[in-house]
Amino acid sequence: MSSTDDIDPEAFGPLADITEESLVLLATAIAKQVLQLPASNGRLIHRIAGSYNLVHIVEVDGVKLVIRVPATGWGSGMTPAAAEALQSQAATMRLIREKTAVPIPEIYSLDTTGNNEIGAPYIYMSLVLGRPVS
Repeated sequence: MSSTDDIDPEAFGPLADITEESLVLLATAIAKQVLQLPASNGRLIHRIAGSYNLVHIVEVDGVKLVIRVPATGWGSGMTPAAAEALQSQAATMRLIREKTAVPIPEIYSLDTTGNNEIGAPYIYMSLVLGRPVS
């Protein structure tokens, strides 16, 4: 697992300090509710810092899932426009998944607020292995 030392605090601010415990709490709660998993155990496997998102790969009951947190998810960055953009990204991913054969993650949950276990907006989705389109 990469450490929070790899995450640029200027770009991600307090998002760099999201705890493993809070990520596992969020992951297990949604896995239980949406995926009907027992969610008896969970663990953070990996953190990846990109240019615009932090990606947390969490394993719950043997299923690998992703919690993607946008860099705009702190301070004055989560404007109504940024929240709308996050909703649009999720809707676009759902549409591409439904209408094409392109391997794209399934979206299980979306929150554009900080009123959740990790205190930040996120998209919670399945893990799809492969190479980025870019």
